[in-house]
Amino acid sequence: MISLTLLLLAANVVVYLMTVGPDGVLRPEVAWTYGLYAANLAHRPSCLITYMFLHAGPVHLLFNLLGLLTFGLQLERLLSPVEYLLLYFASGVAGGLLQVAVTPDVPVVGASSAIFGLLGCLTMLRPMSVIMFFLVPMPLVLFSVLYALAAVLVIESGKFTNVAHAGHLGGMIVGGGLALLYRPREALRGLVAVTVVLVLLLVGYRMIVGSP
Repeated sequence: MISLTLLLLAANVVVYLMTVGPDGVLRPEVAWTYGLYAANLAHRPSCLITYMFLHAGPVHLLFNLLGLLTFGLQLERLLSPVEYLLLYFASGVAGGLLQVAVTPDVPVVGASSAIFGLLGCLTMLRPMSVIMFFLVPMPLVLFSVLYALAAVLVIESGKFTNVAHAGHLGGMIVGGGLALLYRPREALRGLVAVTVVLVLLLVGYRMIVGSP
């Protein structure tokens, strides 16, 4: 059976090669035509899908492909093909819409919202899986909660960068929600793990901040 993860990876690579200039950077006219932003969404709804296959440059593409391989290959063993594709595209659409709500006039590109949906789902189903973060091993649930908290802080600060934190957060939420729909028993255990880690981090933060 053909791997959906590898098919998505190949599609992203092919589209990247077709849409970048000689410098490896996404051509501006492509970003404004097929990227996701409020004005484009109004007259070209298909940009909700096309934006997921565009990447700003080689580093952007590389990180997304690594995430796709890391989380996607694991999820393919846990989900049916229909569940997997629904998870990927629903997370990408929801994350993209949330990012547009935050930065409506900036074209959003990249597969990261969809990939963070895979992360959210896998966190709920396999919270104690180990991930390497800058060569530091940590449980997937810890990584996910830390990233979600950081994303919330960045969004609240209003100091937006070229990283679509709102889109990532939206993708994670949808991914976690679909995990509860797909595999409720397993996902409820994952939800408990997420809640425990979140509470411990918040309590630890308050203790540090509140200490003399």
